[in-house]
Amino acid sequence: MQNYTNNFVLRANEQRKSGKMETLKEKEWLFINDLIKKLYEQKNMQDLGDTFLLSIRKLIKYKAAVFTVVSSDFTVVMDKSTFSSEIDADYMKIYNEQFAYQDFTNPILSFPMSTSFRDSDVIEDDYMLKHAFYREWLKPKGYRHLGGLLVKVPNQVDVIVSFCRDETNGPVQDRECFILELFIGHLENIIYSIMQPKAIDFLDCKGLDIYDNLSIREKEIFPYILKGYSNQELADEFCISTSTAKKHVYSILRKFNLNSRGDLIKYMIAR
Repeated sequence: MQNYTNNFVLRANEQRKSGKMETLKEKEWLFINDLIKKLYEQKNMQDLGDTFLLSIRKLIKYKAAVFTVVSSDFTVVMDKSTFSSEIDADYMKIYNEQFAYQDFTNPILSFPMSTSFRDSDVIEDDYMLKHAFYREWLKPKGYRHLGGLLVKVPNQVDVIVSFCRDETNGPVQDRECFILELFIGHLENIIYSIMQPKAIDFLDCKGLDIYDNLSIREKEIFPYILKGYSNQELADEFCISTSTAKKHVYSILRKFNLNSRGDLIKYMIAR
């Protein structure tokens, strides 16, 4: 097996973090923007996983995929979504009971930040083909390559999205890693929001000078932003246009000197 630190961390931080922009078609950018909006509309982890796996297949080809939510200490599987006609509940049970601790991508969970990944980050191909996890769980289904996305939400949960690909799909490419990483910040914010509903319900804005400077309408909208409402949902709730809702959200973020809804949620909960 390759040295995990020297190989994976080096490539993740130097190669894909080098500032290189992959070339995407306009329709791909539009699809990504639409998918991000759709992800912000999801209210629980199961729906988030289902939506992401079903949609991302248009950009990242795979034979099967799994969206797994685990506790931050990696001891409890909290939720799982699968999108495949091949990975059924019984096959996942075999994985959980026999192969979960043999999975050669497990070292990725210890990486300190969210990142995309592929099997070659943690294991040499020759060694992988001899590995029990490959021979006994991946190969029988025709899965030749693995890749995916690790999303870390500190003190909350980790989400690992794994894609199983066959020889036709081939290894995960840099371009696909680039696409996956476009979702990282958004998924971190969405997951954080989903995992904090009770805390958000009891947030107290009294004595917060910035909040006092919001307009009456902005104060009405404010708690709904914290609860993860999209611009369209805000528009429906307050009987205003989507563009007006967007302007209110932008104004609120500007007054708080923040860049995103996720930043606002984190700011309020940290008070």
